[in-house]
Amino acid sequence: MGSFSKLVMAFKFRDDTPDEVLAAFSALERPLGPGAPFGPAPALPAPNVEPVDIWEPDYEEAGWEDPDPLANEPWRHEWAPHFGGLLSEDWAPSAALDWRQGWYFQCRSVFKCSPATVGNFLAWLGPFIDPNFQTHRPLLLGYVEYEYEPRPWLLWWSNGELSLENLNADDW
Repeated sequence: MGSFSKLVMAFKFRDDTPDEVLAAFSALERPLGPGAPFGPAPALPAPNVEPVDIWEPDYEEAGWEDPDPLANEPWRHEWAPHFGGLLSEDWAPSAALDWRQGWYFQCRSVFKCSPATVGNFLAWLGPFIDPNFQTHRPLLLGYVEYEYEPRPWLLWWSNGELSLENLNADDW
């Protein structure tokens, strides 16, 4: 059956993020309304079309026999539907890419895997996250709730890398 992890995350992409990385999320663009205070958004690249017949972010944990053929280029996958898709009746997922003098990504998503797996498949994003001048300490990006644990796992960014902090004590 499997267990579910609920991800809540937000961050700003670095200004020098390559177009091929933004293409993994460009289908989630939320257009600016009239009179938006941040000026016109730059054009995004066309959204990725998934090049692998059957692929999920938790590809490895799902038990596929073959390794992910794009493991060295994860941005080539079509990430948008995985962040905005519905996997749970009690959790309405949402995801958006907004222009606010930079591209901001936010999501509220559900994945059928452990928090550690969520951390693993998000790790590639680390070099593309803007620290927003917060380089002197880790930046909190969000959290992952695991259905069988009382507390979430915090998702941190520091020096271009993502990490998870499990807030659940071993003696629960």
